[in-house]
Amino acid sequence: MLRRLDNIDVLCVDLPAMVAFYRDVLELPSLLGYNEEEGWAGFQAGDVSLFLIAVDAPHAGRRVPGQGPAGLESYAFAVDDLEQAIAEFDRRGVTWAAEIVESPWYRYRSFYDPDGNLMHLTQPNREALGLPQ
Repeated sequence: MLRRLDNIDVLCVDLPAMVAFYRDVLELPSLLGYNEEEGWAGFQAGDVSLFLIAVDAPHAGRRVPGQGPAGLESYAFAVDDLEQAIAEFDRRGVTWAAEIVESPWYRYRSFYDPDGNLMHLTQPNREALGLPQ
């Protein structure tokens, strides 16, 4: 019945800063254009669309990886080479949330977007996860 994850909506308090981050730092392609007055922007992240939606409400604050209230904690972007991606994101000035975490299934490093949403650069071990190479 379910085929794939289609889109994620991210409510944000500073839409222009978020658009700049997702466009210039993450380098995600724009989806459907961007007009600040419309109060939203879309980006394509592989097969998933991300929609940034402006809200007039305070942000709940930054999540700490693996802690906090129930709910969506984060989302992750797969990379082929974690160290290379970290070096590039250092150059782009991201705010890191933690050091590299290593497990048999993933190597990843957590970071924040301008609104404090938690995300990860992740290098999955596809063989250990039982996924096609």
